[in-house]
Amino acid sequence: MPFQAAEDMRIRGMQETSQKAHIRALKDFTTFLGRSPDTAEPDDLRAYQLHMADTNVTPSTFNARIVALRFFFSMTCGRDEMKKYMQFRTEPRKLPMVFSVEEVSALLAAAPGPGLKYRAALSIGYGGGLRASEVTHLKVRDIDSDRMLIHVERGKGGKDRDVMPPLMVCMQTTAGQQVTIFACFTAGLLARGPSTRLVVSPSRQIALQSPAGQRVKAVSTR
Repeated sequence: MPFQAAEDMRIRGMQETSQKAHIRALKDFTTFLGRSPDTAEPDDLRAYQLHMADTNVTPSTFNARIVALRFFFSMTCGRDEMKKYMQFRTEPRKLPMVFSVEEVSALLAAAPGPGLKYRAALSIGYGGGLRASEVTHLKVRDIDSDRMLIHVERGKGGKDRDVMPPLMVCMQTTAGQQVTIFACFTAGLLARGPSTRLVVSPSRQIALQSPAGQRVKAVSTR
């Protein structure tokens, strides 16, 4: 049955990361249940939800597992009635930490070298609101210099969108020149062809020390 669930996810066009999260949730439920998950009854779902609450599972993890189980019972098992026995938890909304201009500049300056590649990548993600995976998949052809836009192809949910680059953020080159982030992405790259990737591979994660002392990892910039 778990194998069939994986096939259902592929049929629905679910992203690989979402598929893995659903499989992890299904494995956790199977471990708790002690038998095949498709044999679960409403009382089993209630006991599992109480178990997650008693073990201090975070609301985000709790809800992610519920989403996976709702998909499993509805799509794979054809037991749509089981969805009414699963409840989502309210996740507390916290205000995000907002850095000052000076703190952002110090954070970007801490990006590893040599050159401006990683600093430009981090800056375009921070200033343009791109996810880390979206930044790493940018190509030269995605840069519209005339309209001052960056085209994000197949972002979250497989959707395309256009974003404005952080035009006013400047960096200093090794030669002492002040250049904008947008210039870093366009200057000297067009000759390589429209399919050339602009930055690092997705496996390269940049860990920085923020001005406030927090450890920051550029996995998602949204």
